[in-house]
Amino acid sequence: MTNHAGQILENCLLIENSARCDPVAPRQAELDKKLTELPTQAGLILFADSQDIPILLLTAANIRRTVKNKLAEQEEKTKRADLKGITAKIYYTVCPCRFRLALAHYRAVKKIFPQNYKDHETIVYPWFVRIDFSEKIPFFSVTKRPSLGEEKILGPFPSQKSAANFLNTLEDTFRLCRKSEFVNNPQRAAGCPYLQMDACCGVCGGKINCEDYRVLIDNAFSAGANTAKTIEKLQADMQTASKELSFEKAAELKRKIEKLTALKKQIYPHTNFPSTCTCSKSSAKISVLRQESQGQHSQTNRHSGKIGVGACRWTGDLRKLKILHIDKSAKIRQQGSRAKKQTFAVFVMNFFEIIDLGDFVIDEFEKVAEVIENALAKLNSSQQETCDTTEILEQFAIVSYFLYRTNPSGLWINASEGFDRTVFAKTISEKFKL
Repeated sequence: MTNHAGQILENCLLIENSARCDPVAPRQAELDKKLTELPTQAGLILFADSQDIPILLLTAANIRRTVKNKLAEQEEKTKRADLKGITAKIYYTVCPCRFRLALAHYRAVKKIFPQNYKDHETIVYPWFVRIDFSEKIPFFSVTKRPSLGEEKILGPFPSQKSAANFLNTLEDTFRLCRKSEFVNNPQRAAGCPYLQMDACCGVCGGKINCEDYRVLIDNAFSAGANTAKTIEKLQADMQTASKELSFEKAAELKRKIEKLTALKKQIYPHTNFPSTCTCSKSSAKISVLRQESQGQHSQTNRHSGKIGVGACRWTGDLRKLKILHIDKSAKIRQQGSRAKKQTFAVFVMNFFEIIDLGDFVIDEFEKVAEVIENALAKLNSSQQETCDTTEILEQFAIVSYFLYRTNPSGLWINASEGFDRTVFAKTISEKFKL
């Protein structure tokens, strides 16, 4: 292992004495007694042998129960490795916050299995709509791997279909050119079906010039970035056109409003993801199995299930996206009090960066609000030289997974337009029934 497990996970439980003549794990009663030292909270677990070679890394809702079940004696011979016979050490870190736990698993996998970490972490990338305004005639396109350079990006979207539907609506609304292969080729453009049906502006055929087309493209991007604001402006323009008796203009504006309103009503299709991944020691492969009957939110469960949320809540100009996340963390006993108090994990993030602000008790509301405001103001709005593009995309894939869960854990707030302390106080009180 490139990095020592003790530097990655906080605690270690020895379940086998390497000096024993008998290399087999302790008797079940002795093992059960040893396992009572493990906590019953959620967290990250790493099984390792006596040489510190990693066997299995996974997350669990209950560390003690998960370890006990994994080390249970196998009554029947299977193709899976016998964990009980090869495990000597159990490293673990308690982590009640699900989002923090998902990040911890990803980062631990990259350190423990640096060469083949993707074999141990299922990454479900979101989708984006991108456009490069440096091109002579810019075109929108759908991608999972946007360039972090000069491109403008709309997103995130939970699926390729949802991104394509979103783009199709923008193209319909603003009558954009859809055939990039016809650029600078008016003869071929004459055969374009969209041009023949008068469904596009005809920039390829010379009906409008490139400068006017760039205005259309810019308007389309603005509409995708802030649909509600664009609709408000179009409604005001439509009322003005009606008062001036410009009924054709008013009808065209009404058409645009109806199409953009459909974006706000769109519901993304649910998506199912694979439910297993594997970790290996030598040639032994151990499946990380779903344990729904135990309520275990393991890493595999994080990538299995349904995703589906209204379209416009998170979709916008990706470089301006700011997100605030609050979720329950550990319960602590404060000085001078016997009763334990619930703490809450607080995160701020955008496409480029995730900042863990730590855990707070609700009594510290003003302190929390101030910390959040300062962190939101400091978020990077572009890729830093020291940041790896692949890691940015992978970490944001974890963020987008939580954003588009049908019932995401904790509270997720779009802070792109600012942070209001009063609204925040009311929202957090309602969410956690404080």
